[in-house]
Amino acid sequence: VSGLAKTEQPQILPNHCKLKGHEWKPVDLPKNHSKISDISSTPDNSGIIVLTRSNIYRVSHDDIKELTLQAPFDEDNKISLFKSIWNLHSGELWGLPGRIVVDIIAIVLIILSLTGIILFILPFSIRHSHKTILPAKILKWNFKWHNLIGYFTIVLTILVVFTGMCLRPPLMIPFVMTKTSPLPGSSLDTDNYWHDKLRAIRWDEDNQNWMISTSKGFAQLKDFSSNPVIIPSDKSPAVSPMGVNVFYREATGVWIVGSFSGIYRWKPNEGKCYTFHDNTIVDPNRRNSFGLANDIVSGYSADTYKPIVFDYAKGTEELHPMGSDMRNQPMSLWNFALELHVGRCYSSFLGPVSNLFVFLSGIIILLVLASGYIISCKIKKSHNINQ
Repeated sequence: VSGLAKTEQPQILPNHCKLKGHEWKPVDLPKNHSKISDISSTPDNSGIIVLTRSNIYRVSHDDIKELTLQAPFDEDNKISLFKSIWNLHSGELWGLPGRIVVDIIAIVLIILSLTGIILFILPFSIRHSHKTILPAKILKWNFKWHNLIGYFTIVLTILVVFTGMCLRPPLMIPFVMTKTSPLPGSSLDTDNYWHDKLRAIRWDEDNQNWMISTSKGFAQLKDFSSNPVIIPSDKSPAVSPMGVNVFYREATGVWIVGSFSGIYRWKPNEGKCYTFHDNTIVDPNRRNSFGLANDIVSGYSADTYKPIVFDYAKGTEELHPMGSDMRNQPMSLWNFALELHVGRCYSSFLGPVSNLFVFLSGIIILLVLASGYIISCKIKKSHNINQ
């Protein structure tokens, strides 16, 4: 969800409706927090609770109030090293200037790739045809700028490539498990304990408290002025580092929790988790963020004759075959680029190896950058000696 909308009267209207005196209008949250992670109604249905990645807001028809979420007792403010590396790779660790620098490095890598290809195929072309279609001046210019750009950006290009490798298996696993203090002066260094940690929120009717899914685990609190209590990881379901995708109260004392680490039935008051499909208890020692689940769960619905689990890779083929019209729907160029970037789109012909695509390609890029830098230094040294 990227924003809110309301009508002039407190009633729900479809997106395309525009009645006399009733019109959808945007609702701006304080501090320009437009990226919303979840929305839930209040227990008395007098308004809605809006959860961003860092803050909580109570929204009624005429008022928006920021609710200060306290830090838990006896909890440090450390974050996973994975999060720091993620923000460093995207440049968000240093705000807008950092993102601009990373964008520039992306352009640099494209230039190095194109000029490097010319340098790679040129000797082959000359050796076999004794001539080249490119003028000597252009070849000299290509060689000069390839070395010059690569020489002065080598540290940043290696940093971007290496941090990208750390965001995918197998390197990501130890970084997710390692906790560190936020880097001083970075965007993660904030007084808000819950900065970029909030994921989903639900009202628990059984215990009359709020349940919040966070990157630190699940938390409970009676109201938004009290200190949340973090539920121990051995008494809560495994959740992927990507966050929870299903958070649904199925029955009294029973919650369905799903993510890329599988889907479970959870009984918070008992501190026990059960597999969704056969209701066998899950060994607490095997609950972790990566799990061994076959289900990469992206959604869930109980509004049909039979509950439907939406799998990120398989969809819902077992229950409702996808029609040809839906199957042939185009995807956005951004999503396509993301699938290429992380290697998921290669799974059809690479199989399990596609999970290592980023890691293996990262090693190749690092070797090319390092060897190119060494060759450039040797050429530069030789040129200085000859002079």
